[in-house]
Amino acid sequence: MKTIIHVNQHIIKKNSKTGIANPVLTCKTYKTNTYAHEAIIYGQDGKEAAKIAANAGSDMDMESHLYVKELAGLVREGKVKESFIDDAVKRILKVKFELGLFEDPYKYCDEVREKEVIGQQAFHEAALDLAKKSIVLLKNENQLLPLKKQGQKIALIGALAADKNSPLGNWRIAAKDHSAVSVLEGMQAYKENKLTYAKGADVSVGYTAFTAQVQINTTDKSEFPQAIEAAKSADVVVMVLGEIGYQSGEGRSRTKLGLPGVQQELLEAVYKVNKNIVLVLNNGRPL
Repeated sequence: MKTIIHVNQHIIKKNSKTGIANPVLTCKTYKTNTYAHEAIIYGQDGKEAAKIAANAGSDMDMESHLYVKELAGLVREGKVKESFIDDAVKRILKVKFELGLFEDPYKYCDEVREKEVIGQQAFHEAALDLAKKSIVLLKNENQLLPLKKQGQKIALIGALAADKNSPLGNWRIAAKDHSAVSVLEGMQAYKENKLTYAKGADVSVGYTAFTAQVQINTTDKSEFPQAIEAAKSADVVVMVLGEIGYQSGEGRSRTKLGLPGVQQELLEAVYKVNKNIVLVLNNGRPL
């Protein structure tokens, strides 16, 4: 059975608190007890998950509200020691004191600075520059790259090629949904090439959001034929495959690092009719 860190007494109590000179504050992050819901692997319900996490030494629960709802009752029932709560509160107050929040509770809230800093054009330009420099060319067999700016028949394949949301990632904060420039839009700017787009297959199905579990398409291959047909007559095929943006972030671990869903099958099907493939991976981890 897997061990979730915030309910693991050895990791939290023996290592992070007693194994170093300065005991640290351990915090169950945004989804804990959503991860406590993950911790229900160990318990029967939210109350049991809160008990296990508190006894393991997890000091703070940010979002599930299970500590607020359940800890007092757990202490009265003798299932969580009051000394554990005192210990957690001591560490939380110590951190707040060191941050200067007792002297100025709004120390890090500055509306003037917010207006001056957030959304600066210089920051947008720096982010774009970083994004360009982070692209890695793994290999370039037969010198297919760079693509020509004119006179080339290009088949662009993959749901992610037209995706304007995934490039924003998961922790997108103030970004507007579906506001990224897609690969498809970028390539359409080169009017002197003949560009044909085919989705091939969806990566995910159903509702996607930061708080929702991603449902991967593992069965629908109904649009394979259009992708294969587009590839047959192309000089070069650009396939944009990988993960949607919401597959990265908290609670998004994977046990298999291959292309999600039916994308590997799509890649192999296209390769059978055209081996001149430029594969663009969109992913938040090595694939």
